[in-house]
Amino acid sequence: MSAAPQSEWSGAAAWKPGAHLREIGRAPALYFDDKSLTYSDLFKYACARRRAHERAALPAAAVLALDCRDPLSAIVEMWALWLGGRCAAPLSARWTAEQRGIFVEMIGAEAVVSSDGEFVPGLRRMPPFDLRTGSISADIDDPELDTTIPATIVATSGSSGRPKAARHAAAQHLWSALGSAANIPLGSGDVCALSLPLYHVGGLAMLWRCFLGGAALLVRRGDGDASGLALDGRATHVSMVPTQLYRLLKRGFAEVNPAWKAVLLGGDAAPAALIEQATEAGIPLHTTYGCTEMSSQVTTTRPGASAAELKSAGALLPHRELSLAADGEILLRGRTLFSGYRRANGALDTARDAEGWYHSGDLGRRDKQENLQVIGRKDNMFVCGGENIQPETIERELLNIAGIVRAVVIGREDAEYGKRPFAYVESEVELNEDALRGRLREHLPGLWIPSGFAALPAMGNSMKIDRRALQ
Repeated sequence: MSAAPQSEWSGAAAWKPGAHLREIGRAPALYFDDKSLTYSDLFKYACARRRAHERAALPAAAVLALDCRDPLSAIVEMWALWLGGRCAAPLSARWTAEQRGIFVEMIGAEAVVSSDGEFVPGLRRMPPFDLRTGSISADIDDPELDTTIPATIVATSGSSGRPKAARHAAAQHLWSALGSAANIPLGSGDVCALSLPLYHVGGLAMLWRCFLGGAALLVRRGDGDASGLALDGRATHVSMVPTQLYRLLKRGFAEVNPAWKAVLLGGDAAPAALIEQATEAGIPLHTTYGCTEMSSQVTTTRPGASAAELKSAGALLPHRELSLAADGEILLRGRTLFSGYRRANGALDTARDAEGWYHSGDLGRRDKQENLQVIGRKDNMFVCGGENIQPETIERELLNIAGIVRAVVIGREDAEYGKRPFAYVESEVELNEDALRGRLREHLPGLWIPSGFAALPAMGNSMKIDRRALQ
């Protein structure tokens, strides 16, 4: 499957994906329930929806907040917006009405696309696309896609504070997809399970990767946990976080999908025990490091990587650049780097230093094979008795203890030491604190042993834990 000419994505002129669409038009674009849509039909629906936007007098370059609880409707809506030169801002299904209101005000949204009139109170509402009643364009002509204008505004995870509004152009998503394909190619007949939400950059990236390669997306209709799609017999490619993989493996190795060609594991550090269990089960695993600001993946392990290599985040993908600052902070730039953070006053914070580097706030190092090892977040580190404590190091050791599914360590105020590590854990078995401390002492210095343990509060299936809330 041929990709679009690379030079067109960074030029000022609009890219016409018609030639690519004519090549992949008969291929399935979406699988849902027991039905499917070809790329030709998807774009016909999107072009009809684009005309509906024009009839609704939505201005050019308008930002539309998007309810993503039904991925099928959201995907048609996104393509309609992009073909019309407008920007999609997917809203997290886990936000409260107040949080949604704050975000849409910050991004300057013109309207919200939602079936629920109260989804964002006070904002103009457009009903979502409905496959049962939606019209279809008789002729999609040669659709244009201006790759230079804002295509998406994505909320960052907010793991270290209030989420920011990261703006991307279509070109940044396309370069990201092209670099990913150099390591994990997609083509006709491949099916990616949309197991990550479209309001997360990992979910959005799958949409662009599939279009570039002519592969299909397998989606779950309606709101809810879509991780079960990974076990659908049609799924050849899956992206998931370590917790999802852990729970899948707990079902038994017999349920590992034999159709899998690649399973991309990211979003958080994967414990060594989980990596070993997955490789023993024959899962074609790829570990990865990425972020919203770089349009998803930055580094990824190669196909057929050893268990030792999979304990890293892999090597740098094409169209990205990575450097390590003197203190180990990961610095990023390249064609996939986002345009910047949109501020409430409409200004754009490009978040780059004088040399064009984005400072990720993550700490890392490279091994002899140039694979990236991610240590943790700079802003998570705290001082205990004069010693720098990196919570993620303790978390990784906890996750290697049988039965522990999730672990989050924070620094709690302490009169003697300044701060002491305290661990929140989600476990499938009853845990004994003394036994936990004994296991940790085998691998960690004394000051790194948590002063206490507590059950991790329920936080849904979020990609990252809100550490500030736990603090």
